[in-house]
Amino acid sequence: MTKYLKIIIGLTLLILIITACKEKSMVIPATVNPISNNRITPSSTELRCIPVRSLYPTQEAIVIPSPSFMKNPIAKATSVISKSLATPINCVPVSTASIVLYEPYVFVTSWGTKGTLPGKFLNPVSIGVDSDTYVYVADSNNNCIQKFDSNGHFIIKWGSKGKEKGQFNTPQGIAVSNNGYLIIADSRNNRIQTFDSIGNFINMWTVYMVHEIAVDLDKNVYTPDDQGIIIGKFNFNGKPMKEYMPNGLLDLRYSFGQIVIDHKGYIYVVYATHPAPGALCNKPYYRNINIHKFDSNCKFVREWGTDGDKDGQFSSMIGLGIDDKGYIYTADPAANRIQKFDSSGNFITKFGSKGSSNGQFNKPSALTIDTKGNIYVVDSGNYRIQKFKPEN
Repeated sequence: MTKYLKIIIGLTLLILIITACKEKSMVIPATVNPISNNRITPSSTELRCIPVRSLYPTQEAIVIPSPSFMKNPIAKATSVISKSLATPINCVPVSTASIVLYEPYVFVTSWGTKGTLPGKFLNPVSIGVDSDTYVYVADSNNNCIQKFDSNGHFIIKWGSKGKEKGQFNTPQGIAVSNNGYLIIADSRNNRIQTFDSIGNFINMWTVYMVHEIAVDLDKNVYTPDDQGIIIGKFNFNGKPMKEYMPNGLLDLRYSFGQIVIDHKGYIYVVYATHPAPGALCNKPYYRNINIHKFDSNCKFVREWGTDGDKDGQFSSMIGLGIDDKGYIYTADPAANRIQKFDSSGNFITKFGSKGSSNGQFNKPSALTIDTKGNIYVVDSGNYRIQKFKPEN
């Protein structure tokens, strides 16, 4: 009996020793808080990290984010690098939380006030930038085009109200070709005009109900009609090349908005519907606002966006921009914010709020992006242009 008692006591002591050793060496998992910022991207993965705190008690871990547009979020344990000593810290994905995609844009400068003099605006509605980062603004109520350097210093303006060459009646759309020529949608004159970079008139041709405009790498000009039925394609001399009917519906309740074309020839256009005639509603005039993507033959690829003020939603007819990497940017006049998407429509980031301070907006109507990634926003209600740059 004594023999068996000794065995039992020995096993008990062994178990207690093993348990104590495990508790002593165990490191409790700690969740690394994401960077606090209001520009967030929903995702399905949160990294929970186990820092080696006993060795480096003052180090700060940097979580490598998993963007929401990755098809396969982090599927196995990965590493997070310590800011101070570059020490790998093992991380395990947890599928119930979210990741912050921290991609801030920083205010750089702004220019413009209300007025008719050079450098002032009455109703700036559209903007373009050339490869030398000169910025061009279409001011519809002043019936002119103004040119600035990338810091907002006024260079030149041209145009006045009229029907002659180089005159305008409510210019709205503006596009800049890759060799610096300007294409202007002269809306109420029902025509398109082209100019060189200092305002010398080149050509013009008639296009009815022309409001928005885009140009591809071959200087072909695209313009959607106001009723959402066709997208017209012209060469740079105004010769009609093709008419697309992307939706195939002759429904006058549809409407096209701004249009952009990427370096691969994909066409992106804002698409919306009007409320039914006679309908009584207190919602915005345009409904079902989204972005349609077509290939170079205007074959439908995809669409994204719904009504609302959440990430990836739109509150009003939006301004549209694209950078040389194919990222899409939107300016929402009602929500007073800028949103950024990848070419598949996945939300990436946002910034802006209502106001007149730096980084705030009052009905931003359009935007453009230069080759360095700087964003120029037409802040229409504040009669100014604002410039932002990526923080990193």
